[in-house]
Amino acid sequence: MRVLYKEFGAGLRWSMKSVYKEVADFSSTIEPENLINIMFNPYGRMVVWYWGEPTQCLTCGYDLTGNASGRCPECGTAA
Repeated sequence: MRVLYKEFGAGLRWSMKSVYKEVADFSSTIEPENLINIMFNPYGRMVVWYWGEPTQCLTCGYDLTGNASGRCPECGTAA
């Protein structure tokens, strides 16, 4: 397992209410023992840190579910 993160509030127009809702919805999909931290980064975005295996390519976002090759078929990045 690796430490993964997801940022929220990166768009030009966002409200804190919508960011909190997105974070709550996303956090509810993570097992409580895998959740590490929810915090603000220096750019004002909320970041959720958690333990897990990536299901998407970290470079292009391609869905890697079921991929056994260890490489993203879309961009070639090692998974």
